[in-house]
Amino acid sequence: MKRKIIALMLSVCVILGFSGFSYAYVSDYDQGRSHGFICGEFLGDLYGKNEYSNGNKNDWLKALPSNTAINEMYNLSRETSTYRSSFLSGFRLGFEEGYKNGFRGSNMALDVYADNTGIQNGLAIGAIAGRRSGETDFHDGKTSDWQRTLPSNSKIISDNNLNREEAAYRGSFIEGFKKAFKTYYVIGFREANLQEITESLNRVEAYIDISMEGGVVKSWDGLLTVGFEPGTLYKENPMKITRKKMEASGYTANLLSATEHYTVVLKNRYIFPQKPFILSFQYFGLKSAGIYQYINNQWAYLPSEFKDNSIYTIIDTPYYRGGEYAVFIKGDLKEIIDIEYHWAGKELSYFNHLGYLNTNERKEYKPDSIMLRGEFIYMLDKVYNWSKDSKKNLSIFKDYGILGEYEESFSKAFGKGYISGYSDNTLRANMPITYQEAEEIMKKLLANSSFKWSDISTKLQEDKGVVSTGSRNTNNYMTKAEAIYLLYNYR
Repeated sequence: MKRKIIALMLSVCVILGFSGFSYAYVSDYDQGRSHGFICGEFLGDLYGKNEYSNGNKNDWLKALPSNTAINEMYNLSRETSTYRSSFLSGFRLGFEEGYKNGFRGSNMALDVYADNTGIQNGLAIGAIAGRRSGETDFHDGKTSDWQRTLPSNSKIISDNNLNREEAAYRGSFIEGFKKAFKTYYVIGFREANLQEITESLNRVEAYIDISMEGGVVKSWDGLLTVGFEPGTLYKENPMKITRKKMEASGYTANLLSATEHYTVVLKNRYIFPQKPFILSFQYFGLKSAGIYQYINNQWAYLPSEFKDNSIYTIIDTPYYRGGEYAVFIKGDLKEIIDIEYHWAGKELSYFNHLGYLNTNERKEYKPDSIMLRGEFIYMLDKVYNWSKDSKKNLSIFKDYGILGEYEESFSKAFGKGYISGYSDNTLRANMPITYQEAEEIMKKLLANSSFKWSDISTKLQEDKGVVSTGSRNTNNYMTKAEAIYLLYNYR
């Protein structure tokens, strides 16, 4: 039986004795004494419980392994003589204490310790749970505190189906679980810390010069790439990418972080791109993910597309000052079946990530159907985030009572002077909107009297190869896809 216990518990005891104390330098004598005591106490406790359960007498000297056996168990022949002798001395002291405590504890609670397999299984599961909890607490920025995360007895019972076991097995399993959880929590926490320190020391975050020839800037782990075509920039523009752990702030519960937090750092204050450039993450996950930028203390979605095990966004701006980026999976992203392969798929996907598209019961948005006047005003309210302070009473209009979900948006638009109603004193929220009507609203909203739908239709044809019916007659009705394309370009 002793050989069986040694074989089962040797690896656990070694880790308990050595890993937990490997982070601070002490002398060979002190280390050997400390490690020996821990291993001796741990094994003695098991021997004592086992001896009691087998009906044997309390005789720790008889149960104590010989020095030769201890040497073999812990490979002490490879250690210094000082460490070896102090280990054996400490083991003897620890074994005596552990054996007596285990034997007498079993005498006080026979029903708990009678089943030794419960202890062994509890140790194995507790080690896994403890390590995982320690790693999680470190990555979440918490302090090391195993008591905070140690599950209650009822939780251990429910998670491990112990309510279906005998009382003896259940009690000994809990005992083993707690014993291993404490030590492995500390090990997991410290190993996670050590891994982060090692990664930090191995990081190379040097500035890369991007000039007229173009080039690529990569994060030290290779997960984020920013690529510039030739002619995008002039002269030398030093930049680099840094990485830090994702903080549990700045985003809502429906966003699950899929990467760490990366920052594109410019040595100069700005760069002035002459062409769009691409920011790309290595990515293999769900299509409900997107690249987000940290702006104004929150994560804002950027139009994202997938290609060759990556997710990317195109940055098109006359000047750029760097930024903070990460990939998130949007947990509540609405499934829409008719937008992915549409000519306005990119723009529709962007608005869907923002939660602005409503679908029918078949999960269709029907982008080629006519945009209603109410839908257009509602979408403008979402895009430009109109203040509620601008709301005006609409009861003067005859169709005020049938505005429904569009009422608040119409109230804001009327208060801002973007709409004024029709000559028959109606708002016509549920009627299709013409290109001419949309044009008049956009002139007021943008404070640009020269805004024309014809400019949008020309861009649409050049950009997407789509000919708008509004290019022939602005009294025709605008489609949902065209309205989304318009608002995407003026967001």
